[in-house]
Amino acid sequence: VFLTTIVATLATDLLVGIGAGMAMGLLLCIGRGIPVGLLLPPRLNIAKRSDGEYVVAVLGTAVFGNWLSLRRRILELTDARRVVLDLSQTALVDHTVMVKLAQLQSDFSDGGRQLELTGIDRHASLSPHPMAARVLPRAR
Repeated sequence: VFLTTIVATLATDLLVGIGAGMAMGLLLCIGRGIPVGLLLPPRLNIAKRSDGEYVVAVLGTAVFGNWLSLRRRILELTDARRVVLDLSQTALVDHTVMVKLAQLQSDFSDGGRQLELTGIDRHASLSPHPMAARVLPRAR
């Protein structure tokens, strides 16, 4: 994706390069078997527990293209001291979202709140890097 973006930017202009990079990312996701519909804004199940804690289950994918929507929905839970983000049913969590979730956890902590990630341990990492993209193995 990065190489595509750089080459297209150098060959044309910045907007075309960004578009080419996004298109390549989309093609890679489709190539990994992720349906196009799952790359749109994430489907979320948000439940408030009796103790005031929220559980946000992400269904589908958590990728660069839908991160802002996911982040907005999490930040709307302003009355929650603790938010559990359940990724156990998320088919793909890309590297960008992994980094952004770590930053959001830090922001929550700085504000005296807690953001806990669950279900990510069921995913296969695409590289040894701690912020690498994660794919949920398909049941056979």
